[in-house]
Amino acid sequence: MTAVGRPTLIAPSSSPPPSPTPERSPWKTVLQEISATIQPRRIVSLVTDVADLGARTRPHDYQDVDLAVCPGTFGVAENGAVWISDSVVPEPALLFLAQHLVLTLDRRQIVSNMHEAYERLSFTQRSFGTFIAGPSKTADIEQSLVIGAHGPRSLTVLLWAVDR
Repeated sequence: MTAVGRPTLIAPSSSPPPSPTPERSPWKTVLQEISATIQPRRIVSLVTDVADLGARTRPHDYQDVDLAVCPGTFGVAENGAVWISDSVVPEPALLFLAQHLVLTLDRRQIVSNMHEAYERLSFTQRSFGTFIAGPSKTADIEQSLVIGAHGPRSLTVLLWAVDR
C-alpha cells in the first residue's frame, strides 16, 4: 500500500498463470517478499500451489486469516479496481476478514474504465460480486484515519500474462 492508499502493483513480466507445478509458479517468490513484510501466521489461498484453502466453510472460519490470496476476474485501469465474484471466491467473508489481501489478475483482463467494466457484468448470474480498489480505511470528523476498519489493511495486485 502506498501513502495514498492505492493498491501495490507487482507485475512479473510474462509470468505464467498459476499452475500446480511449483517450479513454474511466479507467486511463491513474490508472496515470500510480501510475507517477510507482514509476517502472516495464517494464509488462505484460492490460487493454485500457494497455500491450501482447507475445510473452511463458514465466515467465522476466516476470523484469524492474516493473508488471503484470491484470483480477480478483471481489473479497471481508471481507478485500479478489481472485480471479484462468487465464481472465484466461494465465501465472500474471506475478502473482508483477512488482514491483508493479494489479488492475482491476468493483465489481458484489464478494461479502460468503469463503463467498460459494467458492460462485462451480468447481474443475473451471480449472488455476490464486488469491485475492490484498495485497503479499507475511514476517518472521523477529527480526521483520525483508521486503516483496516471494514476490510483488509493492505491490498496487493499481482499482474500476469502468458506470451502467445
